Amino acid sequence: MYALQKCQGLSCSGANKPRSADSGFSLIEVLVASTVFSLGLAGFTALLLSSIIGSAEARREAAAKREAAANDRAAQSTDPQARPCRP
Repeated sequence: MYALQKCQGLSCSGANKPRSADSGFSLIEVLVASTVFSLGLAGFTALLLSSIIGSAEARREAAAKREAAANDRAAQSTDPQARPCRP
């Protein structure tokens, strides 16, 4: 009877097909997919953490350079006889 049914419209719908014992995903496939996804997520997390640490370090270095430059300018302005060191 199922073989005699005709598809209506442009495409056939698989809603009326009987389920076979092989349909769906096996437990192994789900476990492998979960493992691959977990490894990818762990790699992304490590990359994100490395980026955050590098950004914070760069911010600290920039602040230290600004402070050193401000101290250098302040030292030069208070002592007009001071000359910058040139190699």
